[in-house]
Amino acid sequence: MAFNTMIGNAPRFWVKFYDESDQLKDPTIVTFLAGRYEQGPVTIYAWPADPEVVKVSTGYFQVTYTLSEPGNIIIRWEGSGAVVATKEDRVIVEDTMLP
Repeated sequence: MAFNTMIGNAPRFWVKFYDESDQLKDPTIVTFLAGRYEQGPVTIYAWPADPEVVKVSTGYFQVTYTLSEPGNIIIRWEGSGAVVATKEDRVIVEDTMLP
């Protein structure tokens, strides 16, 4: 899912992980990556080590991430271990018209 927003906004990104039985389940490690499409990931957080990745409930995680530069930003979630899955979103960050 792609969406547009302005530079400086801090949207909340979320992901849900499911097991083979379609039940919500925690991966062993949840990784959040964000970066410009042209440059690759520049921000990486991992649960359970980094407090930026918040476990809302079983299998449901979120990060509030400030978009500090314009362009196409790719948001990627990766689950590994007990649940292996990925999810990507694209955010088009528009620069301000003010000087």
